[in-house]
Amino acid sequence: MILYNECPASDCQEAYEQGERDDTKLYNIKPNQQNTAIYKVKCLFDSNSGWTVMMDRGNGSVDFSRSIDGGLGHIDGEFWAGMNVMLDTGDKYRIIA
Repeated sequence: MILYNECPASDCQEAYEQGERDDTKLYNIKPNQQNTAIYKVKCLFDSNSGWTVMMDRGNGSVDFSRSIDGGLGHIDGEFWAGMNVMLDTGDKYRIIA
């Protein structure tokens, strides 16, 4: 995957508003502008919005039955972004099954 490295958006919705539409790229986001943390994430885009992917499961190759605060797996496959990313995004997320 290609990493989009220019000025990090706060989330994938902001990246969408900046004109991004490529689901095959990885994006740097900085959800908390008062914090220095920048996270590498996958984004999914539809015709109206951008969604930050917090977890991606596929074939069960990653063991998710352990502490997940800092994330699990690898962003190019199965992964959980981690509670640190979820908490930094504040109320700017919702769970979609």
